[in-house]
Amino acid sequence: MVTGVPDTVDGRLDMIVLHLVLVLRQMKMADGSLPPAGQRLFDRFLQDMDGNFREMGVGDLAVPKRMQKVGEVTPSYGSRPSVWRCAQP
Repeated sequence: MVTGVPDTVDGRLDMIVLHLVLVLRQMKMADGSLPPAGQRLFDRFLQDMDGNFREMGVGDLAVPKRMQKVGEVTPSYGSRPSVWRCAQP
């Protein structure tokens, strides 16, 4: 399937996070908080990211830095958070 998204770690991460953001936004309650299921989904996403970084060979001390980088910049689209905000309905 052709989507225009590069088949790279960054491209795949962008698509995973895009879908996560869309699901979490739909789950948000009227007061802006997430229900317990939404929080569990987000927590599981972070655990999975941690595990994937370690599987790719990122050491214990470098994982937090890599997680921070996830929220910063992607070469294809600019700032990841700005792209994720565009997913807002």
